[in-house]
Amino acid sequence: MTIRSNAIAAFTLAIATFTLAAAPVEAPRSIERYALYVASNDGGPERERLRYARTDARRLAATMAEIGGIEAANSVLLLDPSKAEIDRAFSEISAKIRKNSGSAKRSEFLFYYSGHSSENALLLGTQSYQYGDLKRSLNDVPSDVHVVMLDSCYSGNFVRAKGGSRQKSFLMDDSTVVQGHAYLSSSSAREESQESDEIQASYFTQACIVGLRGAADTSGDGKVSLNELYHYAFNETLSNTESSAVGPQHPSYDITLVGSGDLVLTDLSSAESVLLIPSSFSGNFFIRNPDGLLVSEINKIAGTEVALALPAGSYTIAIVTATTTSQSAIELSKGQRMTLDGGNFSVIQRTAGRSRGGASEDDREEPDTAEETWAPFSISLMPGISYPAKTAENVRFSLGLFMADDINVQSVQASSFLGEASGNVYGTQVAGFMTKVGGHLSGVQAAGFFAGADGPVNGIQASGFIAKASGDFSGIQASGFLCVSTGSFQGAQLAGFLNTAKSDFVGIQASGFMNSVDGPFTGFQAASFLNVSHADFQGLQAASFLNVSQKNFRGLQASGFLNVANKVSGVQLGIVNVAWENDGYAVGLLNFIVKGIMSPTVAVDSNGNLSFQYQGGTDALFTTFSLAGELGSDWGDDYSVWGFGLGTRRKASERLSFDFEILYLNIVDVAGLRAIKDTYGEEAVANVDYDDGEDTPAEIALKDWGKDNQKCGMPTVRATANWHFFKHLGVFASFALETEISGFNERAFELGSHGSGLDVGSAVSFHPVWSAGIRF
Repeated sequence: MTIRSNAIAAFTLAIATFTLAAAPVEAPRSIERYALYVASNDGGPERERLRYARTDARRLAATMAEIGGIEAANSVLLLDPSKAEIDRAFSEISAKIRKNSGSAKRSEFLFYYSGHSSENALLLGTQSYQYGDLKRSLNDVPSDVHVVMLDSCYSGNFVRAKGGSRQKSFLMDDSTVVQGHAYLSSSSAREESQESDEIQASYFTQACIVGLRGAADTSGDGKVSLNELYHYAFNETLSNTESSAVGPQHPSYDITLVGSGDLVLTDLSSAESVLLIPSSFSGNFFIRNPDGLLVSEINKIAGTEVALALPAGSYTIAIVTATTTSQSAIELSKGQRMTLDGGNFSVIQRTAGRSRGGASEDDREEPDTAEETWAPFSISLMPGISYPAKTAENVRFSLGLFMADDINVQSVQASSFLGEASGNVYGTQVAGFMTKVGGHLSGVQAAGFFAGADGPVNGIQASGFIAKASGDFSGIQASGFLCVSTGSFQGAQLAGFLNTAKSDFVGIQASGFMNSVDGPFTGFQAASFLNVSHADFQGLQAASFLNVSQKNFRGLQASGFLNVANKVSGVQLGIVNVAWENDGYAVGLLNFIVKGIMSPTVAVDSNGNLSFQYQGGTDALFTTFSLAGELGSDWGDDYSVWGFGLGTRRKASERLSFDFEILYLNIVDVAGLRAIKDTYGEEAVANVDYDDGEDTPAEIALKDWGKDNQKCGMPTVRATANWHFFKHLGVFASFALETEISGFNERAFELGSHGSGLDVGSAVSFHPVWSAGIRF
């Protein structure tokens, strides 16, 4: 037996005798919860596009993650998805539940949908998801309990209301066997569900979130049960919609649970912070975050204490009673349980208003219109300031420096330097330097330097330098340098240098340098250098250098160099791809997927080579880089073998998997190059100039060596069996076939050792190679 054969045998024997102590078995948890949140603002061309479905889903997901026991790894949020994407998410969650079936005594699954629906289906843009298909998909989820919440029109058709009675809670009672379903809908079978610009949410989901955060805890035990939530959401939704123009909403339910007790949905003891409203307080409580978003609205009566689970942060609280309105600001720290102090509230003046009905015609004051009438056309020839009192109608121009309107502008406001409207603009606002709207903009706003709007925008906002919108935006925002949007955005954001969006984004974001979005994104994000997404992303992210997605990514992430993402469902395409998790494809030269394939290996083969390789990617597709040389102290002195390939992995069990790869190996004749240097000298070889027209002996030798090495490529197929002790420790054995093609790569098989060829016809031979190694 040769030394080489002895080395291979010894190495294989060492792997075969490798043993590990058994890992301790972790005791199963009481409950494992999973969730699928689906939001679709688009109900098709015949229906008005919703504004808050995505926000509703995101807020409910955050609430359940904080106090509902649903870990981020066990939840999926889909924004404006297709039916196929929902089906895929159902399959992914079902597979995860089966995989984790032994880790908990009971599994629970929450499905939430916010969007449009008909009497028969959920409406997903131009597609639909029939209720029958939805029920089959829900029944296929192998959890013990299904909780379904539908916030859409006519959703009562999915639910058939049944009576129920409150019993003892079984959230932590893991000795109880519980199975069944609970369906909650936002409206009855013939009613429309509604959302509100005032609360920036749907009435039903807002009531559910406020209830889950503690307002529905009528028992005072610090937990919110299913029955408590339904009764609270029913009363609040009906109360807020019974006088609306659309008509009242009556949430419905169907609860069929086998077991003792009621299902607890949230536990306030796990909250980041808690606000306690003492029993002495009464009135309507409005709690808003620093962005002015209504976090909670409670109609509290005296004699009951209310505990609200809130994320740490700053809040403004307004209390409205029959006679007064008072306000206070608070700061909640992590882990804090704050009791509201009435001494910190100050009374604020109520804004004037007129009741619709109640006062007689004789009692009503005539409106003062003396200062509301403007000539259709006015000119100021001197630089100065022009202020109307209320509404500027028709067309106004100023050749002066400044034009301001206290309330509203209708049609055109134009100024040579600065134009400002503290109210709303309906039409066109143009200025040579700066334009600003304090309220709603519907139309066109253009400025040479800065264009700003504090309220919602519907139309076009354009500036030579900066365009900024503080409210919701629908249309086109364009700037030569910077575009900023802090509210929800639908449309196109175009900048020569930088785009930034702080909230939901649907559409196109394109810039000459960088794009950044903080809220969920659906659409196309393109930049010449860098794209950054801080929230869930769905669509195409393309950059010449770097893409970054910090949350869930669905779609295509393409970069000229580097892609970085948290969780990917789709394709990463770049030279280097990095992700925490990828259940799709990573296509690149180097892939680093933490919860995928990320394995360096060392192996010996039957050709007498010692090889090192790195495999990175996903089970669906991974890449392989390899470097090999002759086994021994002179490794790589005679030849080196470089390789690159693509593969896929199939798992037979938790520990056993099989890889199938297509590789291209190239042998470099190191000894031949060294001989040229020895013959002609290092300096002569280093100074070879291929463009001077003179063929020196060293140059001729190098050209011949290069031509020979062009015939050293070996197309190879390889199958590998892997045994995994841990995530990053295992052993493997491989069988490969190196392909020799007449007239193409005979030189490769003259270097090193190769197995006997298996001829296939007169031009092709396959050379078998066995290998074994350790995977890290």
